[in-house]
Amino acid sequence: PGYHLDRGFGSGANSWFIHLEGGGWCNSHSSCVDRKTTRRGSSKFMEKALNFTGILSNKPQENPDFFNWNRIKLRYCDGASFAGDSQDKGSRLFYRGQRIWQAAM
Repeated sequence: PGYHLDRGFGSGANSWFIHLEGGGWCNSHSSCVDRKTTRRGSSKFMEKALNFTGILSNKPQENPDFFNWNRIKLRYCDGASFAGDSQDKGSRLFYRGQRIWQAAM
């Protein structure tokens, strides 16, 4: 999945908290190739379900400000901080962070 969502409720049902997962840039061809078989390089390797904790929690004692908002965690996987939109067919590297960002927004 490119994101995980926990729907809001009550007075927070129309408010949104979007967490952009960090991951650092792959800054060379070889570092991008190395990470393409990890969760930071492909959604194929990400957890299918995720427990929301801390600022993403739906428990008021853990997250008093946003517990009942719609909370989304946008997963990091393109190596370019959601700015990529290109591909290298030879190495099968696809930088689609910009498309993930646009789809989420």
